[in-house]
Amino acid sequence: MFYHLLVPLREYFVFFNVFRYITVRTALAGITA
Repeated sequence: MFYHLLVPLREYFVFFNVFRYITVRTALAGITA
């Protein structure tokens, strides 16, 4: 069941990873600054 729900989101998975990576980098940069 979950597989059918996740298939449409597969195209956005890479974009989500990049967005999350940038968010984490920005947060860490703000903390260490």
